[in-house]
Amino acid sequence: SSGINAEYGVVVSLNQVLDLRTSRIRLSKVFDTLCDPHNISACLRTAESFGVQYIHIVNNTQNGKKKKAPLHSDISTSSHKWLTIYQHQNYSECITELKKLNYKLWVTNLSEKAISMDTVTAKDHEESERQHGVVYPSDKLALIFGNEHNGVSTDLSNARDENFILPMVGFSQSFNVSVSVGVALAYCKTLGLLKADLTEQEKEQFRSIWLRDSIGVSADSLVKKWESEANANQS
Repeated sequence: SSGINAEYGVVVSLNQVLDLRTSRIRLSKVFDTLCDPHNISACLRTAESFGVQYIHIVNNTQNGKKKKAPLHSDISTSSHKWLTIYQHQNYSECITELKKLNYKLWVTNLSEKAISMDTVTAKDHEESERQHGVVYPSDKLALIFGNEHNGVSTDLSNARDENFILPMVGFSQSFNVSVSVGVALAYCKTLGLLKADLTEQEKEQFRSIWLRDSIGVSADSLVKKWESEANANQS
C-alpha cells in the first residue's frame, strides 16, 4: 500500500543517514546571555548537515543568571531532532565529560601558537612522538567555539590540546560563528575526519528514536504492522 511504501521510504532514508554519521568529531558551543540564540540553531543545522551526531552546549552564567540555550526550529530546520545534544551548566563539566570520552579539545582562539586549519595534516599511522598540528588515527576531536563576544574562558583555554584558527585574508578578524563551524567542518571532511563510525548499538538506538519522532512508532511495531498487512494481502 502507499502507507507502507511511505514508511519504508522513511526507514531507508534514516538508515542512509545513520550509515554516514560520525562520532569522531564532536562540536561544543558556549552559550550565555550575550549569545545570539539564532547562532546556536544555525550551528546545529551546519553540524547535522556534515554528519556530526554529538553536540555539547555550555550554558554559561552571566550576572548570576543561568539560561538554557533555546533552539529555534525555523533556523535549525528542526535539525536538533536528529542530534544528541548535551547541555552543560559550566565549562568544567563540559571539559570533564569530553576528556573522560578521550576527546582532544581543539579550541578556536586567536593566539600566536594557534594552528591554521589549512595547515593541519592527518596521518594514517600512529607515531611515538606526536607532532604539533597533526591528527592521528586514534584521535577524536572536540571542536570548541567560544561565545561571540567573550571568546573562550581561561579554564577552557588552559585545558585545550590545541588552539586553532581559520585562514582569513581580509580585514575582518572573525567569521560569524555558524560560518566558522561550517568552514572548520569542511576542513575536517577534507582531512578524512568525518568518516562514518557509529557502532551498531548507536545506530539501533538512534533509529528507534528517529522512527518514533518521524512517524510515531517503534521499529518493532513497524515491522509487526508490515507483517500483518502482508499476511492480510496474502489471505
